[in-house]
Amino acid sequence: MNELKQKFEKICESFGVVGASACIFKNNQVTSLNYGYATDSEVTKEDTIYRIASISKIIVALAAMKLVEEKRLDLDEDISVYLGFKLRNIYHPDSKITTRMLMTQTSSITDGFDDEDMTNDEARRDTYNGVNGTFLNVTLEDLLIPNASVYYNDITFDKNVPGTKFIYSNFGCGILACIVERISGEYFTDYIRRILLKPLGLDASFRIDDIEAFDKVSSTYIPKNGEMVLYRTKERFLAGVYPRFEIGQNYRGPAGGLFISAKDLSVIMQMMINRGEYHGIKVFEKETIELMFVKNWEGHDENYRAKGLQMIIFDNLYGHKLYGHFGSAYGVRSFMLFDKDEKVGMCFIANGLMDHSYTDGSPNIHLKVLELINE
Repeated sequence: MNELKQKFEKICESFGVVGASACIFKNNQVTSLNYGYATDSEVTKEDTIYRIASISKIIVALAAMKLVEEKRLDLDEDISVYLGFKLRNIYHPDSKITTRMLMTQTSSITDGFDDEDMTNDEARRDTYNGVNGTFLNVTLEDLLIPNASVYYNDITFDKNVPGTKFIYSNFGCGILACIVERISGEYFTDYIRRILLKPLGLDASFRIDDIEAFDKVSSTYIPKNGEMVLYRTKERFLAGVYPRFEIGQNYRGPAGGLFISAKDLSVIMQMMINRGEYHGIKVFEKETIELMFVKNWEGHDENYRAKGLQMIIFDNLYGHKLYGHFGSAYGVRSFMLFDKDEKVGMCFIANGLMDHSYTDGSPNIHLKVLELINE
């Protein structure tokens, strides 16, 4: 244990990490590793809670899969049926868009303008990337129906046929959460707490104002002029909590907004490894989780070689076939990856780091930390 802890700390030091937590599940045991500071005054502990970024997409998919399990949602049905309005890619009006496409990032729906293309001009706040992060009462119809509002822009749709091209889309995950709301009649944030987070006894939520141990929420940090500087505090996250828009319109937040500790995230990982059960608590049927592991798309992208249902699949990484997801937002770097057959896995969350080492060909922090899965 001491040697493993030392290796973890050395990796964190080499990448200039402020604070980090990791959990390794192996031989039916969980080993927790922690490093540095959760805030300017609090040391990182195993119950430190982070905003985990895009690992959240797996949790959104689990919400949808519960409805699939209950036969209330068909993965291959036209999502217009669930949304309550006709949704079509403007370049392919005869092609339906399905839930499966949303979960494999092949829906042809984009995030719109890249963040760096945006301006502060209110008139330019069109597309998902324009309104995400605001409290503006902009509906899905405003963004997706041609000329329905000033927030619509053709750039929201890619010119490829739905289902044929991989395009990473946070908006697609938000739409999936809206589908969950339309079918369940509940706010997505309430629904996922009821069917997954609370049954597993997790202090976790897509709304930070639901977190019981608010004092344990980590700040995030970013590099600036060669130093790590404070970027987001828990108070700032709290101030940014979205209002509860009408059910079926809460597309902002689900793509990356889950607050959870690495230890609690490992509980969800173990549940998936055990095909729906955790220590006798059954939250899904085995067949439901197995559906998420089926390869639906295969390509050549370095980070997305293959996809299950909202799951990245690595056929061979450090000797394992791994399923899971990465996260990157507000300074956070994270991953949850597991071998469902060997029953090993790892969760990792860092609240900020100086160097991610993507550009010089050396292993990035994800790959270096993941090496510890075989220790």
